[in-house]
Amino acid sequence: MEEPLDLDAVRLLSAWMQVRRDLSAHLDLLTAFGPSATDQVARNLALVDGLHAKDHDAWLAYREHVLRRSAGTLGE
Repeated sequence: MEEPLDLDAVRLLSAWMQVRRDLSAHLDLLTAFGPSATDQVARNLALVDGLHAKDHDAWLAYREHVLRRSAGTLGE
């Protein structure tokens, strides 16, 4: 028997992956400024920190959901 699709897991995983893409894109942009653009990078550190925090929070939400779901499945 096939398990039903866990739409919450799909949504949480998609949210985490989107934040990862946003963080990666911004880091790519900062890398393009090169070493001579220290001021530009410094102005963007708060944004990078915010994206990193969102990435971490999104991962924890997905991880918690998966662990909670698997614990419920094991108990059945």
